[in-house]
Amino acid sequence: MASITGYGSKHSHEFTLTVNEDSTSQSGNYSVVSFTFTLYKSSYSWSGWNSITYSININGTAYTGTIPSYSAGSTLTIKTGSLQVPHENDGTKLLYFSFSVTDNSGQSYTCGNASASGSMYLTNIPRYPAAFQSLRAKTDTSIQMNWSSDKTIDALYYSINGGTTWNYIGNPNAAGGFYTISNLVPNTTYSIVTRMKSRDSQLYGNSAANSIQTYDIARLQDLTEIIHGDNNEIKINNPGNRYPLSLSVLINQVEVITRSISSSTYNLVFSVAEADQIYALYGNSQEISSTVILTADGQYTDELTIPIKYNGNQRTIKVDIEGAIKRGKVSYNKQGSWKRATTWTNVQGTWKRGK
Repeated sequence: MASITGYGSKHSHEFTLTVNEDSTSQSGNYSVVSFTFTLYKSSYSWSGWNSITYSININGTAYTGTIPSYSAGSTLTIKTGSLQVPHENDGTKLLYFSFSVTDNSGQSYTCGNASASGSMYLTNIPRYPAAFQSLRAKTDTSIQMNWSSDKTIDALYYSINGGTTWNYIGNPNAAGGFYTISNLVPNTTYSIVTRMKSRDSQLYGNSAANSIQTYDIARLQDLTEIIHGDNNEIKINNPGNRYPLSLSVLINQVEVITRSISSSTYNLVFSVAEADQIYALYGNSQEISSTVILTADGQYTDELTIPIKYNGNQRTIKVDIEGAIKRGKVSYNKQGSWKRATTWTNVQGTWKRGK
């Protein structure tokens, strides 16, 4: 409560404005303020003078009227009222108030002019921090979020399920930054919310939720078979741009080919040793089933079961030995030493290297 008093210029009539803070609203960040404006003097009465006026100002809100009569020796309540007074963004408020009386009656026995002004601090209202977030980056297994507030934050949390459960990040002692959520599942949608605790009020504020989907894992694209002896283009859909990747080919659960891949296309060429190892597994068939596995960080894999089909290569021929297809190598003897040879075919007068 605060009071200010001003005295009339003729006979010191006492005018008093009393201001009270009745209540506060934490959610609304305002106070309800009431006021009472009174007059007292033991002598000097008047009646019928509407030319005696007053003006009251409470936090910029004006109240005006007249004081046509006064009975000496009594306390006259001239005006009462109440109003909402908004606080500053940080919850503080210094309230200013004043009054003035103007006597235009021209009479010697009335009050004369009077005025006074004052101020008071209202109750400091603890404020919830404003909480904002936005996507900074994501991968197939992580999401990185920007965050900011209008206050210094001393505890930061995140939720991946819309605020049902919370995970403590730490004390940033700042009004903004970013954090990373790891160990997420690829191609999965999460409802991300950031919670912040204000250092000054110790109140919590939550951001709006953002629905964010992690990238899918790297996957083999349009791969239906591998041709033994040819160059095989491997296409990879890798939305998370995670490299390097590991490519493995297994036959009968035995790894026969392994490669490290660092781009979205890769030309798979068999080494001689790999071609020989695979050839030995055909038996009487012209193809064999294989499992192709694409792995990122040894954690998430894409897997296909496709045939490897025999197409030979420039150093081999097929030989039927007692009903079984065997792989033969074309060689020639030079000065007592066997050398590996190449077969050639004449196609309409043009020699072409055979397979």
